[in-house]
Amino acid sequence: MVCRPKLCNKCFSYSLLGKALRWLNNHPPRSITSWDNLLNKFMARYCPPSKMAQWRMKITHFEQEEDETLRDAWERYSDYFLQCPHLGFEEQFKIKTFYGGLMQEDKMLIDSLCQGKLMTMAPPQITEILEDMALRGYDWGFPRSGRTSNDRGVTRESECSA
Repeated sequence: MVCRPKLCNKCFSYSLLGKALRWLNNHPPRSITSWDNLLNKFMARYCPPSKMAQWRMKITHFEQEEDETLRDAWERYSDYFLQCPHLGFEEQFKIKTFYGGLMQEDKMLIDSLCQGKLMTMAPPQITEILEDMALRGYDWGFPRSGRTSNDRGVTRESECSA
């Protein structure tokens, strides 16, 4: 999308709600002189360096939760990028980080669907596969309850009481 600065400045207020809209409306007229100026002020207010560092940490240390389905893990991971889309991670890094944080069973499922060639595929192709898996609910086959995992791959069943 090409952003024409004057158009962006005018349309931006229509994309805001609540506190963000009040923040923008509290600026004196003509105090924001360019799209870059508006963007910088907005980012400083709503995505300060400390918040960006938290999002970077969540992304780079992503791990699928013990009872989380592959679909839910993908949606949670994708939401991180919606919260802070400007972090600048390359697509290949995003895919590797997501895949690296998955439970072993889900890695095996993805590997089988990609015929073991996941990391040789182009990022848009991988993203399409993951989106399709999430859409179709490829969560069958691996029960989540009663399972414990350590080190992102060694899985054992929890003890059953008699």
